[in-house]
Amino acid sequence: MGGRRARTEREWSVLVSASEVLLERVPRLTDQLIEELLAHSPQFDLAVPRDEHWQQINEAMRYGVEALAATRSAPRRDLQYAERLGRRRAEQGLPLDLVLYAYRHAGYLIWDQLLEIVSEKDPDALQVLVHLASHMWDARCTST
Repeated sequence: MGGRRARTEREWSVLVSASEVLLERVPRLTDQLIEELLAHSPQFDLAVPRDEHWQQINEAMRYGVEALAATRSAPRRDLQYAERLGRRRAEQGLPLDLVLYAYRHAGYLIWDQLLEIVSEKDPDALQVLVHLASHMWDARCTST
């Protein structure tokens, strides 16, 4: 993908509105993610103290949600934090495949909640959200 177009006012409106609601749900999503990670592999609990894991996941999810509605010029705290957290997990001996699984699963939970929020608040905006999906799931380090 070459240069990217700027988001429209409608796209910004949908993302900002949904992100505000989503930020309120982050603690519950953190609980859910911890539970689902432990069901996937007990290594999470063996490598990372539970309270540290909860705090770090909560912070990472907050940064991720904030990045959804951030401007192109905003610093990418989510990516910086993910890099630091990945290094920490390596130091703790958590295998890379589990780190990546946790990161992808968190992304899935966030996306699922975005769909739910937009469906409840503004069903007509689902098409806008789906249009933005390719930009939101872009793994490159740039923001749209």
